[in-house]
Parts: sequence; C-alpha cells; structure tokens
Amino acid sequence: QAFGEIIKNLEDVYDIILIDTSPINLGSDALSVVSKAQGAIIVARKNKSLAQEVQYLHKQLKLTGASVIGSVIQEF
Repeated sequence: QAFGEIIKNLEDVYDIILIDTSPINLGSDALSVVSKAQGAIIVARKNKSLAQEVQYLHKQLKLTGASVIGSVIQEF
C-alpha cells in the first residue's frame, strides 16, 4: 500500500517513472510492483528466453491487470 502511495506522489512530479524489477519468473514480488504501474515492458534475452515463457509472462501480467505496452529483445 505504501509503495502505491509513493508512485502516486511521484506521478504528480514526473511525466515518466521507470521501475526496473527482478525477473518475474524467479518468483519475485515484481508482479505486485507491476500492478501499480500504468504499463509494463517485457524484456527477453535473445537465444535464452523461450517463447512459451514470454507468453506465460504476458498472461500473468494481464491477470494482475497490467497493460503490456511493449517488449524488448536483449542481444547479450
């Protein structure tokens, strides 16, 4: 709840707030953080991330009410 209030206060001051979380598939608290955001960007590693893992992540984000606004393929 306190995190949500911090985000709300920051939105009054800044146009864009970027929050970098740990990988969601490692069982982190990232899903609860993303639920407070206006949008999420999925970052996948080229030749490392499996397509089915990315699809599963997308579904999990949707279940939290997150809006997936894009994705990035990381080459290294």
